[in-house]
Amino acid sequence: MGVITDGLKDIRGLYWNKDYENLKIELLEKARPKFNYLKEFIGDKQWALGYLTLVDFVLAEMLAYF
Repeated sequence: MGVITDGLKDIRGLYWNKDYENLKIELLEKARPKFNYLKEFIGDKQWALGYLTLVDFVLAEMLAYF
């Protein structure tokens, strides 16, 4: 849950920022290592920890924003 929160804290501000286009590349690059970590950790599992948890719901909500 902490990795998700860290990776998205700066990006959340983009949702309502009028200067979105100018800020998104830098912020997405800053968050990329955390998203890559999540990708490697989850791999091809159906759920983040191998079974359904709160983290899966938070992750699904955040992915919906993307």
